[in-house]
Amino acid sequence: MVLHCVATDADGQPQPIQLPLPDNLLELLPTQPPTLMQPPVPRFESPTGWRRSIAAMLAVAGVIWLLLPLMFGQTPVRPAGVPLGLVTLSLLIGVKAQWRGYIGSVCLWLVPNLPWFHHGEQVDWLRTLPFLLLGLLLISLDQPIRALWRWLWRS
Repeated sequence: MVLHCVATDADGQPQPIQLPLPDNLLELLPTQPPTLMQPPVPRFESPTGWRRSIAAMLAVAGVIWLLLPLMFGQTPVRPAGVPLGLVTLSLLIGVKAQWRGYIGSVCLWLVPNLPWFHHGEQVDWLRTLPFLLLGLLLISLDQPIRALWRWLWRS
């Protein structure tokens, strides 16, 4: 097959030319641009080694700290104090949280431990709202914690 075209020469006069068509018309198309590389989405990895041992010991210590008064028939004065702090710290160590995760969890941990927060009473939410919002924002920006949430939602 031949493609018949008209081109102009140096004097501006039309000149008929014949161009052969390639056997494969796809050769005329430009090549596909390479796909843009996206940064890999961090995956949640189960803790191993020393990190796993430390996280497990902190979690067990927090649970025991909470259960000991209950076993003797007493209600803990501040159940959200040290026991919750130890369990939260074990989770953060287990997922290799970044500084945003630690600061965000401290903000969230402070809410039930503030002097004006009394369990079972009316809470002044306007005083605790900055801590809640800042803590949630910082935790949502921490990639290992987001990877843990994605893993939890998928399983």
